[in-house]
Amino acid sequence: MKISDSAKVFIENIMKDNEGKILRISQTSSGCCDPNVNLALDDAKIEDHIQTINDIQVVIEPERVTILNNIILDLDEGNLVILNEGSSCC
Repeated sequence: MKISDSAKVFIENIMKDNEGKILRISQTSSGCCDPNVNLALDDAKIEDHIQTINDIQVVIEPERVTILNNIILDLDEGNLVILNEGSSCC
């Protein structure tokens, strides 16, 4: 997983208003072509494995790391977007 520099600034600004929270990334299911990805600001749990990606603390469930490996968080026209480098869609 990657977080672009512009997405990093966007996330950092949101996290300033949510002090002590971390970015939790999960996958609920797979869609037609790509995984359905959820983003949430959440409290860290004891069992969490926190990673630092582009200076942002992120929790990804260990069993989802491979599936979410090609995901890029980016910014497009002021909105956070999720891109998939390994998309299988036509």
